[in-house]
Amino acid sequence: MAGVKEAVICYESGRMQRCMQWQEFEAILDRYIPLQELSSQSTEWIYVHNNADQWSCVLFTLAFDEQGLADERWNLPLQRLCEQAPLQSVDGVMLRMMQASECRVSAIRSQLWDLPAELALQDFIVNLQAIFERSELGFARSDSSASRENDETSSENTDAASSPGDVHSEHRDLSLKLADLKAALTAFKANAERERKALFREREALSRHWQEKNTLLREQIKTLETQVLGNDSSLDTEGLLKIQKRRFQHDLVHLRDQLREQRRENEVLRQELDALRLAGESSLLKQLMDAGVSFVVCHPGVEDLLLPLSEAQRYLQDPLEYIAAHCGVSKAHYEAWLEHWRMPVCAAAAAEQRCGKTLEPVSQPASFIAGVSDRCETHRV
Repeated sequence: MAGVKEAVICYESGRMQRCMQWQEFEAILDRYIPLQELSSQSTEWIYVHNNADQWSCVLFTLAFDEQGLADERWNLPLQRLCEQAPLQSVDGVMLRMMQASECRVSAIRSQLWDLPAELALQDFIVNLQAIFERSELGFARSDSSASRENDETSSENTDAASSPGDVHSEHRDLSLKLADLKAALTAFKANAERERKALFREREALSRHWQEKNTLLREQIKTLETQVLGNDSSLDTEGLLKIQKRRFQHDLVHLRDQLREQRRENEVLRQELDALRLAGESSLLKQLMDAGVSFVVCHPGVEDLLLPLSEAQRYLQDPLEYIAAHCGVSKAHYEAWLEHWRMPVCAAAAAEQRCGKTLEPVSQPASFIAGVSDRCETHRV
């Protein structure tokens, strides 16, 4: 999305020491990049999401093992926590900050930390703005003079351990690894599609085989009937009816056998297709579930929601539809409430502009009434 910037900052010794874009931090979480200097430590980090004039932050902790690799059990939903953080204004700048004292879920609160009381929010915002203007983060202005100015400011005010060249090199390596993973996923999907088409072709070939065999049997029966009638032309009508009855009974038994065989083959094909689809879409989820991992999704309007594996696919297809159903409202109703909850201001239009008067947010989707909950007393329907 244009205008959205994401970064992760390590908070060491009371200062923001280590800065990187979200894509680089994902490589650390995936244990592709070790941080030897942080081995056997539990460190404090800040996730920052900037969109226009609004800043969203999550203060979280991350442990590293003896090799400097990130804890593979770490799975905080940072973006969701940003949405759940309370909105406040700091010198005209809108800020959402989720820290330990603001979190209601004990399991997540134990993985968060609080900003030191002596650090004013105004200074915190100023430091974030300065960090996001550094050229090595890739968020700086495109003109060369601005880049040189940001580089000089960065070298004077920070103690970053790596040079811009090193960061760019790591970013290129990460991009190559991501490209390899995407290529492997594409190859897997292409192979699964080829196997699916091969199964369908085999099914069509079997169907044609049984049709040809059935036609051949019918012709053989007719030939035998002709021979019988030719050998004994004195057969009466009753005898001919008996021959036809036996022929129809034989055809009926044969067709029933074919139907059972076809149903059995269809069931085998269906099971194979289901296995391929499960392997292509849910194998990772199943492995995690077998390992005892529980999936918890965080959305505004609900507490932490335990997601069963059987419903994971439905959730991934449309998360908002799934959460809306869990809250007992429609998707459109939930989206209207979500817009109100994120920015609790009067949505009425006055002179081609929104009223914008601050409202008391409605905490639950089911309690939200469009035209009433999102309007001030003047514009309420």
